Amino acid sequence: AYFPAGTAQYHIDADIALACRRYFEATADLDFMWEMGAEIVLETARFWLSLGFYNQTLGGAFCLQEVTGPDEYSALVNNNYYTNLMAQKNLSYAVTVLQLLQKHDPDRLSALLQRLHLEPAGFTAACQQAADQMYLPYDEANRLPLQDDQVLQRPLWDFAATPADKHPLLMHYHALNIYRHRVSKQADLLLAQYLWPSAFDAESQRRSYLFYEACTTHDSSLSAPIFAAMACRLGWTGHAYRYFMSSARLDLDDRQGNTADGVHLANMAGTWLALTSGFGGMSAENGHLAFWPRLPRQWEGFGFQICFKGNRIKLDIHGGQATYQLQSGAGLKFTHQNRPVQLSPDQPRLVLPLTAAKDAARPAKSHPAIKAVIFDVDGVLLSTDEEHYQAWALICRQEGIYFDRSINLRLRGVSRMDCVDIILEKASRTYSQVEKEMLAQRKNDAYLAAVARLDQNCVLPGVVQFLQGLADLGYRLASASSSRNAESLLTASGLTDWFPVRIDGRQISHSKPDPEVFVKAAQALGLDPASCLVVEDSAAGIQAARAGGFRSLAVGAANDDWLRLQSDSCARSLAALNADELADW
Repeated sequence: AYFPAGTAQYHIDADIALACRRYFEATADLDFMWEMGAEIVLETARFWLSLGFYNQTLGGAFCLQEVTGPDEYSALVNNNYYTNLMAQKNLSYAVTVLQLLQKHDPDRLSALLQRLHLEPAGFTAACQQAADQMYLPYDEANRLPLQDDQVLQRPLWDFAATPADKHPLLMHYHALNIYRHRVSKQADLLLAQYLWPSAFDAESQRRSYLFYEACTTHDSSLSAPIFAAMACRLGWTGHAYRYFMSSARLDLDDRQGNTADGVHLANMAGTWLALTSGFGGMSAENGHLAFWPRLPRQWEGFGFQICFKGNRIKLDIHGGQATYQLQSGAGLKFTHQNRPVQLSPDQPRLVLPLTAAKDAARPAKSHPAIKAVIFDVDGVLLSTDEEHYQAWALICRQEGIYFDRSINLRLRGVSRMDCVDIILEKASRTYSQVEKEMLAQRKNDAYLAAVARLDQNCVLPGVVQFLQGLADLGYRLASASSSRNAESLLTASGLTDWFPVRIDGRQISHSKPDPEVFVKAAQALGLDPASCLVVEDSAAGIQAARAGGFRSLAVGAANDDWLRLQSDSCARSLAALNADELADW
């Protein structure tokens, strides 16, 4: 295998050690631990001690350099969070295993350690120290666990310029091009959160989901099930259902174009996990079994069976309740939506209600249900980015002012006169107010000439389907743009009839980030801002939504970390969403 994407995936050692741990916690099979489990756990722990080092520039933290985590598009990185966390758990569990076996049979343990050439006192101390000092990268400013040390330093992959037929990326782009960008093939940091939920608070899981979803291609069939399970944990069953179906129908629909070569068996296991650990909310961390069932609106119910500590349990979810049935075994204590319960031969069946709370660590929704969706126009429903850029570029060439696409990015969501001020930062002379207004008018004339040539082909992918889905579900729709040209854009694109309420720059006194345009749209709808979702693509728009008390969805936000972390949700495009996912927010 190509070693950066293959051999460097040292985390697999800790993955197998965790499999031993979870198996033993679920079965108490001590013979397995003596015959092979202990040796696997101890030898993998020793491996981490040999691979890592104490980094004095980080206060003596234990670090793992030049590794590849589960994400095969980010190879040979320093301190991959997943790898470090898994190694930490591997090391600490080695200490636990030694203590367990010492109590059970000291002489047999002594013989095992002699065969492995391990000195117990020194090895135990070394494992505990490395575990205690393991470095887990975290960005305090954004309150975000980092996939690796350099993840925020790499430029984001240009998803908008990547055609659908260029996926998977590794089949069309050189590995070095992929590695130097922030783009993930599959769940990585989220896989760590899936396996160790107690190591992350709910807000950290929410922010991580939004941040890493925006840069994940899901080119690996193993990605969608983990995103489904994590979406369920956040209470986002609409998101979860979309990812679950992507996994469940992978081979039925030949979504990767290679089912003729064989079915994706690991993905099938992932689909089972998305069902049981996702919608079933099942976890078995540290030997404690817990459930937090959720039912997507597309299903009447679902069920599955598991064996845990000698007990066979059947779980059925239907409507607003969960039924637990002990089919065999001496009985078991577990939790249902954070409530301790018990099955026994005397009480083999429990019927329990499903609560509305999202998660044990998250309160029930305190805001009203969304009744309307308010859309910005340019950049959300259709794209005239190139027309704007070329119009400004023309004016700047005529005036001898330096202008490039990085400057153009600063103009998104900003009023025309504010755009002029930004552009004139590079001017060699001072412009009067009258001259500024003339520049703005010249730009607008050039822009309108380009817009006049637009037609329905300028509508962004997935927009009409998304609008139709919202209408079918009874959501009310409005458009709200600071641009005075919004009405002509809607007309040219054929979208006008979707929006009975349309507010634009001609009806407001203050542009974004002032919330006036959204407030007026909500007033025209007869709704409180808290009942409306604003869909935006600019920082100014998200700021305006937040200032007005609206919930927000950032689209096309892959290139702006602030947008993804400050909005209530985000997506690369409306084509990546289903209308029923709005119920998640």
